[in-house]
Amino acid sequence: MNKTIEEWKPLIYNKIKYPYYQVSNQGRIRSVGHYEEYLYHGKPCRRYRNGRLIKLRHSKLENYYFTSLKNSNKKIKTVYIHKAVYETFIGPVKDYVTHIDGNIQHNYILNLKTITHSELQKMNMKKYPETRMRLAIINKKNNYIPKTKLSEEKIKIIRENQNKLDPKEIAKKANCSLSSVYKYSKTI
Repeated sequence: MNKTIEEWKPLIYNKIKYPYYQVSNQGRIRSVGHYEEYLYHGKPCRRYRNGRLIKLRHSKLENYYFTSLKNSNKKIKTVYIHKAVYETFIGPVKDYVTHIDGNIQHNYILNLKTITHSELQKMNMKKYPETRMRLAIINKKNNYIPKTKLSEEKIKIIRENQNKLDPKEIAKKANCSLSSVYKYSKTI
């Protein structure tokens, strides 16, 4: 955690207010004490809900902290903590929120910045050069070939034989799947 004083503000996420919750500049969320109306055996009742710190869950796939909260429309939504902290304390998010120090578990406000999709791609290409996205291939006739794992030779075999052979035979000859044959042939 950062050593600054913890400040709490009403939570805003995706431009929607969450009136029963507050977020801190340290990346924590708490509920606010409030009265809640409900039905008990068909009769309207009211009870007081104490405020408390909200337990955050950790996404195994994306590795981000998140929680599920009820918004002003009384719908339960998933809220990613880093995005909620940024949007509440700084303002609207461009496309993505990234962590300056690279540790995606440090959700305090001084460690967050917003970036566009193209900036994220550039950052990921620098960070992970071995997993760069393969660029589209353009053959001699200026025909666009989508991002692919197939080599140019296999695509050439598919296109040369598309009017001569059955798609299953082409897939055998090019050593690829039938769906790849349909994907890269022009008229089948």
